[in-house]
Parts: sequence; C-alpha cells; structure tokens
Amino acid sequence: MKSFFAVKIGRTDCANLITAFLYLFIYRYIHTSFLVPVWGYFGYYNNTYTVYEVSVTNLIALFPILFYSVKKVASNFISVMIYALVYLPTVITIQYHFTDYLSVIGYQFAYMCAMILFFLVDKFSNKKVVNKTNTLSLNFWLFSGVALALFVLFHYGPGALKLVSFEEVYDLRNENYELKGNSFMIGYFVLWIGRVFLPLYMAIGLVYRKRSFIIIAVLMALLVYMAIGAKTTISAPVFACGIFLCLKYIGFRYFFPFIVVAFLGVMIWYEIAKVMGCEDTTIIFPISALLLMRTLGISGLLGASYIDFFRTAEHTYYSHIGIVNYITGAYPFGHDALGKAVWSAYKGFDIEESMNANANFLVTDGVAAAGIYGVIFISIVFFFFLKYLNKVSARHNPDFVFIILLGVVSALLNVSLFTTLISCGFFLILILFRFSTIKYK
Repeated sequence: MKSFFAVKIGRTDCANLITAFLYLFIYRYIHTSFLVPVWGYFGYYNNTYTVYEVSVTNLIALFPILFYSVKKVASNFISVMIYALVYLPTVITIQYHFTDYLSVIGYQFAYMCAMILFFLVDKFSNKKVVNKTNTLSLNFWLFSGVALALFVLFHYGPGALKLVSFEEVYDLRNENYELKGNSFMIGYFVLWIGRVFLPLYMAIGLVYRKRSFIIIAVLMALLVYMAIGAKTTISAPVFACGIFLCLKYIGFRYFFPFIVVAFLGVMIWYEIAKVMGCEDTTIIFPISALLLMRTLGISGLLGASYIDFFRTAEHTYYSHIGIVNYITGAYPFGHDALGKAVWSAYKGFDIEESMNANANFLVTDGVAAAGIYGVIFISIVFFFFLKYLNKVSARHNPDFVFIILLGVVSALLNVSLFTTLISCGFFLILILFRFSTIKYK
C-alpha cells in the first residue's frame, strides 16, 4: 500500500505539505519569541494584526508548496532552500512589519508568483546535455582551487591571517582591509575558493569517499575565515556534511522536513537553555544567532526593510550592477554599496558606521531594482538560469551536484543574482557541469 505521506496533493506530497503547514507556525513562534525579543533593536516588529491579515498571509505562504514536485533535480534543491530560508520568512515578516498591510500585500503576491515559478522549473527541464568529450578535466578544477588558495595564503601572509571569534570578525575585516587594501582579483579569488572550490572538494570527499578532499576543503574554509572573517564559509563543511547525510539516509523527498526539524531543534534547545537561565552562553547564543537570526530571520528583516525604504526612495533600475551603472551612471547612491546606503538611510546611521546590509537576490534585483515589477522580472530571469542548470547538471550524480551548489545557494541568500553569477562563481559551476566529467568508482 502506498504510504500516506507519499500521496500526491497538487505536485507535492503530504509529507511536504504538512511540513510547510507546521513550518508556518514554527517560524511565527521563532519570530515572536526569539527574533523580536532578542533582536528587536535590529528592526524586527510584532505590530498589531487582524485575523484577515494572518489568514491571507498563511494562504500565500503555503500555496507555492503545492507546486513542489519533490523531483531530485538541481532546481528543486535550490528552490526548496529559497522557500524555507527566503520566501516563507519574508512573507510572514512583511505581515508583522507593516501596520498598513494593504500597501504591501502586492509584494506577498509577487513573491508567491516567483516561488511557484521556481517550483515549476523541473516541469520544463526534460532535456540534458550529453557531452561525449571531457573538455575540462577534473584535475583542471582541483589544481585551480589549490592554486588560488596558495595565492591567497601568500597574499595575506601569517601577519594578517587570524583565527578569531565570531564577535571579532568585523575587526578582522577592517584590519585586513587597512593592511592589504581592496585588491580586485584577490576579492574574486577568495569568493571563488569559498563558493566554488570548497564545495567541489567537499562534494568529491563526501559522495566519492575521498577523505583527503574533505581535509583540503576544511583548510580552505579556515583560510577564507582567517582572511576575511566569513562566518558562512567556516561553517560550510558542517552544513555540507549534514545535507549529505540527509540525502543519503533520509532521501531528497524528506529534505524540506529535515530543514524544518533542524531549525525546530535549535529553537527548542534555545528555549530549554532560557528556562535554565543559560541562553547567553558562548555556545548556545552564537549558534542560535547564526542559525535562527543570521540564516533564517535575516531574509525577512531585510525584505521588509527594503520594501519600506523603497516606498519613497528612488529605485536602482539595475544600476547597482557595475556594467549597467558604467553605461548609464544612474546609480542613486553614489559610491556607497547598496546595502550600506539603504541601511544607513533607513536606520539613520552615519554611512561610515553602518553595516552593509546586503540582501538576497529577490530583494536586491527585485525590490531595490524596480519594486513589485522587479521581483517579477528577476524571477523570470532566474527561472531560465534554473532551467539551464537542470540541463547541464542532469548527467552528474545528484548528491554531488547539490553539495557543489551550496555556495551558490549561500550567495543567492545574501547578494544579487548577477553578483552570484560572476563574483561568487556561479558561472564557473555551470562551466564545470557542462564541460567536465566526474569519474570515481
């Protein structure tokens, strides 16, 4: 007899529909019981709301999951991560953030259309690229990664590379910026190591059981962290191992429930620690901050903040992309980065003291670029990127593909799609899938 949890509802199954329903209430609890009380000074709000607003928001949050087919392809892996870490938190946070709900409901519908489109990519991805010749050998990629790591190692040297706590990473970044400057190519090399080559080594090490590759990936993570204090990079090997174990022993069908249970576990751990009066310890607080605020809650906060800011501010109309601004000169914030300019103006900080609140691609290339129309436009563009990704990755081991794509997912959660494509090396990964063959027994 077919399992109840495998019964199809729309394009998804009961397991993922029930998980989405539970996740809705789990995230609402995280928002009201953790994000607002602990991080409220950042801008998390719990404004008065009506039954109508909650009901409409819940329907919008749940509806796209009906289009999630659970098919084990690259687009679904990225899309379900976007649903869990960007879409649902943003849709719910908007409802809590604004007292004038009707003025932002259009954004919720735009996000819903975008999410449905992402989940439908696999329906239009039936062909795969058959490359009979191995144009770029695997050794080319492996040696390139090591070469870049050695170059970065010698560039910074022992004087600049420091292993610091999470609280000290911003001091490390400022010190190394003053010591080494802002070298154009070094910036690319560091990002490519963390977003492309580290996941590549982890993928080979985990999927094809090559322990030496995992060691090299861990060393790369340490190098990037000691150079620029990238917190997501230092934790990347741990996330890669967790996702690989989920894919191997639980299966992709239950990947979304695995994500939700992981966040629920951290929240329960924090609540138990709070009852015991030890939630501020050096272990519990940084982990809960990294996973519940920095990984999960930040997308909703920045989405709501950017929407609020650009209701009156001038949109960028994609002039935040370097080449577009070079041609048009239309970027409205001078020489300041988009995240820093928006956050300083929105929060009333001095530009020099403000953090760079860089946001996910739906915010940067959507909300900031052209409002609701920008969200729709960038969603269509991303749809075709996902469609091509499915095509070129179809001939590779899916688990291998998913681990490599972790760097891309991390970038999409934090920066523009175009920054992800070039600066974070998404184009390199597309080239690898298209022109290289991974041959291990």
